[in-house]
Amino acid sequence: MEFNEDPVVSSANDFLKLKSGESVVGLFKGKPFSFYHNFDWKTKKASYSETLKEGLRFRFRINFIVKSGDGYDSKVWEQGAIVYTQLKELNKDYPLDKYLLKITRFGEKTDTYYTIMPVKNGELNADLEKILGKVKLKPLELKKKEEPKNFPPGEDPPFPGEEEELPF
Repeated sequence: MEFNEDPVVSSANDFLKLKSGESVVGLFKGKPFSFYHNFDWKTKKASYSETLKEGLRFRFRINFIVKSGDGYDSKVWEQGAIVYTQLKELNKDYPLDKYLLKITRFGEKTDTYYTIMPVKNGELNADLEKILGKVKLKPLELKKKEEPKNFPPGEDPPFPGEEEELPF
Protein backbone atom coordinates (compact mmCIF):
# COMPACT_ATOMS: atom_id res chain seq x y z
CA MET A 1 0.00 0.00 0.00
CA GLU A 2 1.36 3.42 -0.90
CA PHE A 3 0.20 6.71 0.56
CA ASN A 4 0.62 10.20 -0.85
CA GLU A 5 2.70 12.88 0.84
CA ASP A 6 1.11 14.47 3.88
CA PRO A 7 1.23 18.11 4.80
CA VAL A 8 3.70 18.89 7.59
CA VAL A 9 0.95 20.76 9.41
CA SER A 10 -0.84 18.01 11.29
CA SER A 11 -3.22 19.73 13.65
CA ALA A 12 -6.53 21.14 12.46
CA ASN A 13 -5.92 23.93 14.99
CA ASP A 14 -2.92 25.09 12.93
CA PHE A 15 -5.19 26.26 10.09
CA LEU A 16 -7.13 29.50 9.83
CA LYS A 17 -10.79 28.55 9.51
CA LEU A 18 -13.67 30.95 9.09
CA LYS A 19 -17.40 30.38 8.73
CA SER A 20 -19.48 32.35 6.26
CA GLY A 21 -19.71 35.97 7.40
CA GLU A 22 -16.83 35.65 9.89
CA SER A 23 -13.81 37.95 9.77
CA VAL A 24 -10.36 37.96 11.31
CA VAL A 25 -7.71 40.66 11.51
CA GLY A 26 -4.06 39.77 11.34
CA LEU A 27 -0.73 40.00 9.59
CA PHE A 28 0.73 37.83 6.85
CA LYS A 29 4.26 36.72 7.68
CA GLY A 30 6.87 34.67 5.87
CA LYS A 31 7.08 33.49 2.31
CA PRO A 32 4.10 31.68 0.76
CA PHE A 33 4.63 28.00 -0.01
CA SER A 34 3.17 26.92 -3.36
CA PHE A 35 2.21 23.38 -4.33
CA TYR A 36 -0.33 21.45 -6.38
CA HIS A 37 -3.22 19.54 -4.89
CA ASN A 38 -6.28 17.45 -5.63
CA PHE A 39 -8.82 15.94 -3.27
CA ASP A 40 -11.11 13.13 -4.39
CA TRP A 41 -14.30 13.51 -2.36
CA LYS A 42 -15.42 9.95 -3.20
CA THR A 43 -12.30 8.18 -1.95
CA LYS A 44 -11.27 10.92 0.54
CA LYS A 45 -7.77 10.68 -0.91
CA ALA A 46 -5.59 13.75 -1.37
CA SER A 47 -2.75 14.14 -3.84
CA TYR A 48 0.07 16.65 -3.34
CA SER A 49 3.01 17.64 -5.48
CA GLU A 50 5.51 20.49 -5.50
CA THR A 51 5.42 20.42 -9.30
CA LEU A 52 2.49 20.69 -11.70
CA LYS A 53 1.02 17.33 -12.66
CA GLU A 54 -2.13 16.51 -14.59
CA GLY A 55 -5.27 16.71 -12.47
CA LEU A 56 -3.70 18.82 -9.71
CA ARG A 57 -4.58 22.45 -8.97
CA PHE A 58 -2.42 25.30 -7.68
CA ARG A 59 -2.56 25.88 -3.91
CA PHE A 60 -0.50 27.91 -1.51
CA ARG A 61 -0.07 28.26 2.23
CA ILE A 62 1.00 31.29 4.18
CA ASN A 63 1.24 32.15 7.87
CA PHE A 64 -1.30 34.64 9.19
CA ILE A 65 -0.67 35.98 12.70
CA VAL A 66 -3.84 36.57 14.74
CA LYS A 67 -4.70 37.68 18.26
CA SER A 68 -5.06 34.65 20.53
CA GLY A 69 -6.05 35.24 24.15
CA ASP A 70 -3.53 37.66 25.62
CA GLY A 71 -0.97 37.03 22.89
CA TYR A 72 -0.62 36.17 19.23
CA ASP A 73 -0.49 32.92 17.30
CA SER A 74 0.31 31.96 13.75
CA LYS A 75 -2.30 30.15 11.66
CA VAL A 76 -1.80 28.55 8.27
CA TRP A 77 -4.08 29.91 5.57
CA GLU A 78 -4.37 27.68 2.52
CA GLN A 79 -5.96 28.99 -0.66
CA GLY A 80 -5.87 28.79 -4.45
CA ALA A 81 -4.71 30.83 -7.41
CA ILE A 82 -7.34 33.60 -7.22
CA VAL A 83 -6.48 34.53 -3.62
CA TYR A 84 -2.75 34.24 -4.42
CA THR A 85 -3.15 36.78 -7.23
CA GLN A 86 -5.21 39.09 -4.98
CA LEU A 87 -2.54 39.03 -2.28
CA LYS A 88 0.23 39.60 -4.82
CA GLU A 89 -1.57 42.70 -6.14
CA LEU A 90 -2.47 43.97 -2.65
CA ASN A 91 1.18 43.61 -1.60
CA LYS A 92 2.18 46.25 -4.18
CA ASP A 93 0.36 49.03 -2.27
CA TYR A 94 0.22 47.49 1.20
CA PRO A 95 3.25 45.32 2.00
CA LEU A 96 1.55 42.32 3.58
CA ASP A 97 4.12 41.93 6.34
CA LYS A 98 3.74 45.61 7.37
CA TYR A 99 -0.06 46.08 7.35
CA LEU A 100 -2.86 44.52 9.34
CA LEU A 101 -5.47 43.01 7.05
CA LYS A 102 -9.03 41.87 7.54
CA ILE A 103 -10.07 38.59 5.90
CA THR A 104 -13.80 37.88 5.59
CA ARG A 105 -15.32 34.67 4.27
CA PHE A 106 -18.56 34.50 2.32
CA GLY A 107 -20.31 31.31 1.23
CA GLU A 108 -20.23 27.63 2.06
CA LYS A 109 -18.23 24.58 0.92
CA THR A 110 -16.96 25.02 -2.64
CA ASP A 111 -19.10 28.15 -3.23
CA THR A 112 -16.84 30.39 -1.13
CA TYR A 113 -14.97 33.63 -1.66
CA TYR A 114 -12.94 35.94 0.56
CA THR A 115 -12.44 39.66 0.81
CA ILE A 116 -9.04 40.84 1.99
CA MET A 117 -8.88 44.48 3.01
CA PRO A 118 -6.25 46.64 4.72
CA VAL A 119 -7.38 47.76 8.19
CA LYS A 120 -7.86 51.53 8.56
CA ASN A 121 -4.63 52.90 10.13
CA GLY A 122 -3.32 49.32 9.97
CA GLU A 123 0.33 50.03 9.27
CA LEU A 124 2.39 48.39 12.01
CA ASN A 125 4.14 50.56 14.54
CA ALA A 126 7.59 49.57 15.79
CA ASP A 127 6.28 48.05 19.05
CA LEU A 128 3.67 45.81 17.40
CA GLU A 129 6.11 44.85 14.65
CA LYS A 130 8.59 43.71 17.31
CA ILE A 131 5.92 41.67 19.14
CA LEU A 132 4.59 40.02 15.98
CA GLY A 133 8.12 39.35 14.75
CA LYS A 134 8.62 36.99 17.71
CA VAL A 135 5.61 34.80 16.88
CA LYS A 136 6.73 31.33 15.81
CA LEU A 137 5.57 30.54 12.29
CA LYS A 138 4.01 27.20 11.40
CA PRO A 139 5.75 24.93 8.86
CA LEU A 140 4.10 25.04 5.44
CA GLU A 141 5.98 22.42 3.42
CA LEU A 142 4.82 18.96 2.44
CA LYS A 143 6.38 15.96 4.14
CA LYS A 144 8.89 14.17 1.94
CA LYS A 145 8.50 10.44 1.39
CA GLU A 146 11.47 8.37 2.44
CA GLU A 147 13.18 6.83 -0.53
CA PRO A 148 13.17 3.02 -0.42
CA LYS A 149 16.51 1.55 0.46
CA ASN A 150 18.22 -0.48 -2.24
CA PHE A 151 19.24 -4.00 -1.28
CA PRO A 152 21.65 -6.17 -3.32
CA PRO A 153 19.93 -8.44 -5.89
CA GLY A 154 18.52 -11.52 -4.21
CA GLU A 155 18.64 -9.97 -0.74
CA ASP A 156 15.33 -8.99 0.80
CA PRO A 157 14.99 -6.30 3.41
CA PRO A 158 14.92 -7.67 6.93
CA PHE A 159 11.47 -8.47 8.28
CA PRO A 160 10.77 -6.23 11.28
CA GLY A 161 11.45 -8.20 14.43
CA GLU A 162 12.41 -11.32 12.48
CA GLU A 163 14.78 -12.36 15.22
CA GLU A 164 11.81 -12.61 17.60
CA GLU A 165 9.53 -15.62 17.77
CA LEU A 166 6.22 -15.08 16.03
CA PRO A 167 3.16 -15.53 18.25
CA PHE A 168 1.40 -17.87 15.76
